[in-house]
Amino acid sequence: MATRRAATLLGLVSIVLWATTVPVARSLTTRIGLLPAGALSFTASGFLLALVTTWRTHSVRWPRRLSAGHLVACGPPFVGYLVLLYAALALATSDRDAIVAGLANYIWPSMILVFSVFVLGSRPRRVVLGAGIVLALVGIALAGSSQVGGTMSLVAALRSSPWAIGLGLIAGALWGLYSTLARRHTHSG
Repeated sequence: MATRRAATLLGLVSIVLWATTVPVARSLTTRIGLLPAGALSFTASGFLLALVTTWRTHSVRWPRRLSAGHLVACGPPFVGYLVLLYAALALATSDRDAIVAGLANYIWPSMILVFSVFVLGSRPRRVVLGAGIVLALVGIALAGSSQVGGTMSLVAALRSSPWAIGLGLIAGALWGLYSTLARRHTHSG
């Protein structure tokens, strides 16, 4: 029972951390700059990961069990995702544009579907895959327009911060690739 509670607590903490990524990253990048914000965030996250993993495994030797193949395949898209997301939020010309760039990042579920075909060899029905991707993209557009004050405001954000929004999209694609590669390497050993 205690393990279940701990897992639930870790899950809730993960949701809170995930939900606060965009506002915290935007706040840090506007206050201290892109590189210091990223360095601070990644150092704190790495330290927290090391503490939690050491606590859960009761050993400081857990890094030795990491697969080199997993690190080589999954490391670059993971790091690329983080760097591009922070760059997108730093390049946004306003908080509204940062919201749109953060929402553009949510292309990742669609990209997991796409990459699962190419990386994992999934064989979904093309109509179902296409419909799922279109629905996800429409959902992102609807969420974006409702968060920033309507369609015209969304278009204005696209015009004023195209690089930020583009980097947000690429970051989302990299997260989709990372997630798919991580699944592949987890199941292949």
